[in-house]
Amino acid sequence: MALTAPFNYDVPVSPDTFDRNTGKKTRSPYFAQEHVDWWLEQQTRAEDSPEQLGSVSLTAQSADIAATPVPMPDLTTGRYRVSYYTRVTRAATTSSELIITIAWTDVAQAMTSAGATLTGNLVTTFEQRTLFLAVAANASITYQADYTSVGGTTMQFKLEIVIEKLPD
Repeated sequence: MALTAPFNYDVPVSPDTFDRNTGKKTRSPYFAQEHVDWWLEQQTRAEDSPEQLGSVSLTAQSADIAATPVPMPDLTTGRYRVSYYTRVTRAATTSSELIITIAWTDVAQAMTSAGATLTGNLVTTFEQRTLFLAVAANASITYQADYTSVGGTTMQFKLEIVIEKLPD
């Protein structure tokens, strides 16, 4: 969460007051209204921030990954952001291919989105994507990896996924 500009430092956190009986200046036991307003604004901004619901972090993968749900609580109908990053961590002897697919349900319609076919076969070959999804209640968001490797040394890859619930 990014904070807004700080409150006015010229305003004391606890303002001075005067005791009605003695007329002496005392420190108030309460926060100044400006500070309360600033704090409440920060809380409102936090409620409008995305909430991370689930993540996956896989390393040294060297085979297909069947459609697998991202572990997270039951979803409510709403907007979600899925971000993933994958990279070849060991090149195959001859060649390799990798395709990452994300699947979800929008209302009652099954949907999928496949990334680019990664054919670089270098440890610098990577893909990063962010998807904006409308997801039905109690549906799962799944990931899948389609993998091909040719040669004595197999290609290995890593995959990191983050799912966030976006504010309504």
